[in-house]
Amino acid sequence: MTVVLETRDPDVADSIVREQYTSVAMLSHGERFVFRIEQAQVGAVRMDDTTFGLALTYRAAPMGTLCIGMVRGGSATYEFGPRIFRRGRGDVFLVAPADESFHGSVDHLHAEFAVFTPGLLAQVAATAPGSREPVRLLDLDPVSAQAAARWRHAYGVTRAVSRVSDSPLLVTTHAARFLAAVTLATFPNTALTDPTIEDRHDAHPETVRRAIAFMEEAPARDLTVVDIAEAASVSVRAVQLAFRRHLGTTPMAYLRRLRLEGVRDELLAAQPRDTTVTAVAARWGFLNSSRFATQYREAFDQLPSDTLHS
Repeated sequence: MTVVLETRDPDVADSIVREQYTSVAMLSHGERFVFRIEQAQVGAVRMDDTTFGLALTYRAAPMGTLCIGMVRGGSATYEFGPRIFRRGRGDVFLVAPADESFHGSVDHLHAEFAVFTPGLLAQVAATAPGSREPVRLLDLDPVSAQAAARWRHAYGVTRAVSRVSDSPLLVTTHAARFLAAVTLATFPNTALTDPTIEDRHDAHPETVRRAIAFMEEAPARDLTVVDIAEAASVSVRAVQLAFRRHLGTTPMAYLRRLRLEGVRDELLAAQPRDTTVTAVAARWGFLNSSRFATQYREAFDQLPSDTLHS
């Protein structure tokens, strides 16, 4: 569901920004004032299409959340002491570290923002073994133009999920984690991706067996690779290495195969007049019909519609 917050009153706009982002003091310039947010929620990610139809300066307290921006029009500056970051059309950026205050200005800015807590990153990655520190983004800018382009695409895919009414919980949570994973691939961060010596030692067949047993208990559950690793009593990197080493795949790809088999079993047992492929696929977390059809055909050498009518 989309929520629209709109006002021409600077005081009301100040209240909205405080509620949605952080405590802030704004000073507008000029007589005409328009402020609008078109807001949608996808799992743990809030997606804001925000328009500042004016020029203003501001001072903001630490946000406590990660806010990734993508400029559609206009411009903005974000200042942290002597550091000044100017953002314009097409830029992808982290607005600010979650624990740092900032100030700056906007000039008729139209931008889209993905807002989520740092804890979402921990659902798709981890730091060094034994560390209690959360995964952190280390820079406000993407590692490359290509990485920024991938993030824009991932944002569009996630936003599209918000426009589908009654999306299953499994779909929305997967979409949120997908965007979090792409965010980690876009910005420098503290997530440890290379296996340690301990990880290599733990990447044995017993790890794979425990992970598979956990997934097979209820493959339609909302699971992350962190959940699977914890069930196998190893690190995320160890379970990923174990699956690559012994099965030539990844834990999440294996889980997707289990879910495809669940769809197939349900289609075989169903009556065509009582259900649709789309409805069954959605229950198992597959929302993109064309991608699902491709994955299903690769797995079973037939289209899901053929299975339903067989």
